[in-house]
Amino acid sequence: MLRRYFAAVTTSILALALTAPAQAQTQSPAPSNDDGWVPPKIALVLDASGSMAESDVDGGNRMDAAKKAANGMLEDLDDDVELGLIAYGAEISDDDPDNYERGCQDIKVLRSVGPLDRDTISQEIDDLEATGYTPIGNSLKKAAEELGDEGPRSIVLVSDGIDTCAPPEVCDVAEDLGADGVDLAVHTVGFKVNDDAQSELECIAEATGGTYSSADNSNELGTTLSALAQRVGQAYEAGGTEITLGKDRDSGQYLGEGNYQTQMSGPTVTSKEGPAGWFTLNIPEGYRAHVSATVVDPSMEEFVQRLGGGRDSFSVDVEAENASCNQTGSSDWESTTLGREAPSASILRVTPKESCNPSDWNLEVKRTGSAYEDELPVELVIGLEPIAPEDQIGPEDNHPYDSEKDDVPELDDDYPVTDLAGGTSYSSATDIEPGTYSGSLVPGETRIYKMPMDWGQRPVAKAVFNARNADERRAAKLEVANPLRGKAGVEMSTSLKDDAEVSAENLNAYWPIYSNSDGVGTGSSMAFQRDAAYIGDWFVMVTLDGGEDNGKASVEEEYELTVLREGDVIDGPEWSVPTNDGPEPSDEPIAPLVGPSASTDDYQSDDAENSGSDGANSDGGDNAEGAENAQAAESDEIFGLSTPVAIGAAVVLGLLVVVGLGIVIAIATRRKH
Repeated sequence: MLRRYFAAVTTSILALALTAPAQAQTQSPAPSNDDGWVPPKIALVLDASGSMAESDVDGGNRMDAAKKAANGMLEDLDDDVELGLIAYGAEISDDDPDNYERGCQDIKVLRSVGPLDRDTISQEIDDLEATGYTPIGNSLKKAAEELGDEGPRSIVLVSDGIDTCAPPEVCDVAEDLGADGVDLAVHTVGFKVNDDAQSELECIAEATGGTYSSADNSNELGTTLSALAQRVGQAYEAGGTEITLGKDRDSGQYLGEGNYQTQMSGPTVTSKEGPAGWFTLNIPEGYRAHVSATVVDPSMEEFVQRLGGGRDSFSVDVEAENASCNQTGSSDWESTTLGREAPSASILRVTPKESCNPSDWNLEVKRTGSAYEDELPVELVIGLEPIAPEDQIGPEDNHPYDSEKDDVPELDDDYPVTDLAGGTSYSSATDIEPGTYSGSLVPGETRIYKMPMDWGQRPVAKAVFNARNADERRAAKLEVANPLRGKAGVEMSTSLKDDAEVSAENLNAYWPIYSNSDGVGTGSSMAFQRDAAYIGDWFVMVTLDGGEDNGKASVEEEYELTVLREGDVIDGPEWSVPTNDGPEPSDEPIAPLVGPSASTDDYQSDDAENSGSDGANSDGGDNAEGAENAQAAESDEIFGLSTPVAIGAAVVLGLLVVVGLGIVIAIATRRKH
């Protein structure tokens, strides 16, 4: 009887001990990532002066047209935007000259800058009445006060006339605001204005790095505000763990696999390179390192203020060295012409010699290209690939891109169209599956989509523009990038023309095949093949290159993008480029996420599992297998208590001791009786 009791208790305790830790682990929340992102702040300043009561707009008055357009802008704003509403001239009538002094102080904050509350702000807009003076200068000051001094800030000013309350002179106010920093821009919209008012509004925009737009009817005003709503304060959203690179080789910390972002200064007019930043990498025996670096576009306001429409080319280079084996490596060279193409990564691949100390890899990052000394975000993607054995590398056929062109899927079929704007960066790229998607672009803007690809599959795409405002100076560009964000084919470009449908097709990317990593041929052909040696999330990017119009947020063009997945799945390794944020920098080497060298530290056991929710495996699903491999590498440690199984085993041993003592006591007690 005691034996049966002992067996039952032992079985129950064992089951409880082995299952409870696993349940607790799966139910624990994933760690949060506070990346310090600050939402864009916008102050909408509306003219409610007496002239806005004139009935010369589509059978109604200007005020009603402005209200309709402003409410439309509310609907188009991103939910994360913080918005404030200011009106001038809404209370003190301009009919009596004695009201002048009070009328020039008639500036009312109807809604302080804060989280977007569409219903409340819409009601405030609807309640406005046009009655008073036009104190533009002081209204701009008030708007700047409401916006504060942190993060991307914009003022959108809608006015139908010139300032009637100077001083202060409007252009002087704008110059003062512009001197406060590049993060504050004033975008002005002239609604049925004369030449003097237009000059004044253009002066405001130019002094602050903003844009000027004009509108003569309600439709034009609505279109202008809608375009501003979608872009104002919007810049490339850098992603990844925020880090500061070391200033020299000895101060660089270890980084692990995943995505990172940092700030780096660029070249001056007298230098070819910006200041270098350093980090260290642990590349164990049997692994190959992949490191990509992308310099991030500045915001559209800076196109206008500093770059003259985005003619400058930016790039970033990565170099590696290991003193223990005298091995070095350099990234390929890629540049991005801001506003005229999608950002492109430079990629470094390192396969260490057997004599190299794995933890002695020092990497140097530096910005190159056009002189632009200001700091810009630089994104890093780091992957440590377990080198695949011969029986896992798949076929050797490198699939030249110009073969099988007749077998390209039909891109002209009538697929259902989904209204889905792409992201503004690689980190915010929109997830899609094969289909057709509609969106819009303003000159100088790129929209980015992503879709998982397995070995033997490649994206083919077509973008169709039905231009309304275009001329031959504008071009639609369609590009494809691999999971490391390197361009995987020649960009396709076509000029836009007024009232004519044009399309750009991208059918020239190589098929992702592992043997492409060796590359064949020479020059760009070999580079494109190497860039097709990855599986995971591939990117499709649509750009509207507007030439001198880049940065003018009021002129947008609509497009339809069709993206298909071509090719049958073939054999190849399971490793893919990590998509999770990288671990915090460390003074100690950080082991790979998967494979035989996976470590037993907290980063490996926790973050390897969490990366499964972000990473894509070969069929586009969760990369849970990588986490399982990492945990399997730890499973031999029991008394170190580094795994759930080990902890459960320790609990079982402890409870067995307690049960055993209880049995001994029970037997002794029975014998006494």
